[in-house]
Amino acid sequence: SMEAVVSTQSTGGLIGDLDCDFEFGNCGYSQAFYTDNLDWKLLQGQDSSYTAPDNDHSTESSLGHYLYLESNSKRSAKAVLEGPWISTDAPDCTLIFYYHMNGKNIKGINVNVREVGTNTTSTIWSVDGSANATLNNWQKALVNVGQRSLFRIEIEGSVKRNYDGDVAIDDLEWNPRCKATKLCSDEQFSCRDPKCIPSFLNCNFYNDCDSGSDEHYCAPCDFGNTGHGVCGWVNVPTDSGLYWSHEDAFFMKVNGAPWTYYYGDAILESPYMHYSNASCQMQHKYQNYQGTLTVNLVLGNGTVILLNKYYSAYDTDWHIVTHDIGAHDLFKIQFVGAPTYLYWGMTAVDDVSFTNCDIGPEAPVTLTSYPTDANVPPYVDVMFNCTATGNPPPSIEWRQNNRMLPNDPRFKVTDQGLLIQNVDVTDNGVYTCRARSQVSQESASASLNVDASSCDFEAGTCNWLDWTGNDDFNWTIGSGPTASGNTGPPNDHTYGTGAGHYIYTETSPPVQKGHQAIIESMWYNPISRGMFTKFNFWYHMYGATTGSLELAMVDQNTNKTSLWKVSGNQGDQWLQGEVNIQASAFKLQFISTAGNGRLGDMALDDFQFSPKVMPSCRHGEFTCENNGKCITPSSVCDFNNDCPLKSDEVRCGTCDFERWVTCGWNQVDGDDFDWIRQRGDTASYGTGPGVDATTGTDSGHYMYVEASYPRVKGDVTKLRSPTFPMSGYGCQLQIAYHMRGYHIGTLAVEVQAEGGSEVMFSRTGEQPDGWQRANITLGGLSNFN
Repeated sequence: SMEAVVSTQSTGGLIGDLDCDFEFGNCGYSQAFYTDNLDWKLLQGQDSSYTAPDNDHSTESSLGHYLYLESNSKRSAKAVLEGPWISTDAPDCTLIFYYHMNGKNIKGINVNVREVGTNTTSTIWSVDGSANATLNNWQKALVNVGQRSLFRIEIEGSVKRNYDGDVAIDDLEWNPRCKATKLCSDEQFSCRDPKCIPSFLNCNFYNDCDSGSDEHYCAPCDFGNTGHGVCGWVNVPTDSGLYWSHEDAFFMKVNGAPWTYYYGDAILESPYMHYSNASCQMQHKYQNYQGTLTVNLVLGNGTVILLNKYYSAYDTDWHIVTHDIGAHDLFKIQFVGAPTYLYWGMTAVDDVSFTNCDIGPEAPVTLTSYPTDANVPPYVDVMFNCTATGNPPPSIEWRQNNRMLPNDPRFKVTDQGLLIQNVDVTDNGVYTCRARSQVSQESASASLNVDASSCDFEAGTCNWLDWTGNDDFNWTIGSGPTASGNTGPPNDHTYGTGAGHYIYTETSPPVQKGHQAIIESMWYNPISRGMFTKFNFWYHMYGATTGSLELAMVDQNTNKTSLWKVSGNQGDQWLQGEVNIQASAFKLQFISTAGNGRLGDMALDDFQFSPKVMPSCRHGEFTCENNGKCITPSSVCDFNNDCPLKSDEVRCGTCDFERWVTCGWNQVDGDDFDWIRQRGDTASYGTGPGVDATTGTDSGHYMYVEASYPRVKGDVTKLRSPTFPMSGYGCQLQIAYHMRGYHIGTLAVEVQAEGGSEVMFSRTGEQPDGWQRANITLGGLSNFN
């Protein structure tokens, strides 16, 4: 035979709205935890005592299902099956079902009615077990229910104290004239109160029903002491034929199979539990005598997580153990018992309880942060925030233009919202976050407008970068006044305040007359039919020794044309410049040439193309800086010069820290302090170099770490290279290092690659004075830095 305990309500096996043949579950009928001390079980075929029916009534075969109550040797007992809360309109409403009673220790069957607002039941039909104990066949019961406003049927089976006597029922059928309607829908749980709650609130560690009936047939269970029977735990069929039995009606037990040396498994599963919090724990007792107990956590998606496995030889003691469950939307517990020596092997469990699991009463979804519109240049990262609260916790999904997000690794959904990396114009649109739970849902939207046609320098330089050619100093983002008095702007042009940003050149020493700083755009394509656009910008040239500011265009044939130029002091004011451009592909350069003195700072702000322009390379491609050639990302930093003038390799780690500043080396987040770009002496006496290793002068640059206060022993700072796709077996890294001073710590070079990380070079303590050089063999690596 195969048996399973009738669990909490489900909607399978419906013939009519309230009819049930028990082939696919219990059809909304449930155990009455508060009045009985035994459970109805789903059974197929004969039981071990041979007093159950050979066949069910519906299919008249051993494969059909019926509900079954087995007598117990320890005590008299009864099991009560409750129907859902219903109403009937017909005075001649009747309920038909079939019952089977076999054995001398049967008390009988009662059909009771519990009407709303009462704590008592009235018996409307009964049959005496002693009068039917030897019939051993299915009998028909006709129960006159009558017209009632709101009530539930309770079918009560009773047995005496002995093994000889079993009761079974099957095929509940309501007369169609009843016009019976259920109080709760199939998507709801019917409380004893009566009250209807969403089905996901059943077994969620919180009493959503006033009576607590939604939590009684769930995973927490003492297996009989409180009258809840096995609380909805069921046997899962296995090939071994072993099963858990409700031993003495007070704990669950599985014995070895005496007919075979193969011990096998028996699986006992709880009902599904809804919504636990992160601190949720489960505690239970177990006993092993020549057995093994495996405890699994089974998630709603079918994932099985091993909680623990217990082995024992000749141990008859009960042990109490605790398992961390954590936060899950849906899960159940699985006990796998494996007796290891014939019928002597035994595994038992009891008193399953949970602590700190309740997430509280249901609450509607509330958005706690919202996405906001973003107007940005290409190739920056955009974060749309969206967080929400609710109980149960809501899930959040994102859509772009009311469609699923593209399958693109640049789109990353985080706990805080949606991150889109390296945005381009194809990402433009409306982004909607929808937070929803079974209780309610909320949504919010924001638009993304990626525009290469404008830049106000509030979010960076919009891909205007320091030129990779031979200039002398750099453009810098600034706000408020520049460092030198009587030159430079006091505010930006966009907002006219000290909080707004612009780019500028600082002409204080060591900048000399004739030195140039060049900033260069990405490659553009006009989108107008005639390949025409206007470029507007605002400039500020104030100071007695102001030099010149020039705007030049480079076309795809690398021809360079001067479009605009202004020289000398233009007063302390922002002025507008405008040029016409006609080309199929182009990039622009602003060239700042220093005058004869420090009073010559120049600034730029608020760039605008009209009609609009587009970046010339597709998203993800690299644009060569001298001719606009597009190459694949794998061709960048691969130690091969795929672009003229090596623009694909200049920010790839090979670095003298002069023209390209750090050449792609970046500070690692999460360390204790930072590397600093420096020239000349450091701030501390008796340590550090006075000149760089490249030029041997105090005007050359290097990177260093300052160990003065507040640094303490053990502080770490890391500088990381770009990621290189591949290197040859003979690859070497050459470095110049300087370690002078009494309190020098450790300098290490670590390689991080696909196979892990390894320290390739290390020096500790003071080294000989002056710059030292090291050749470090890296060998053949993939995706490393």
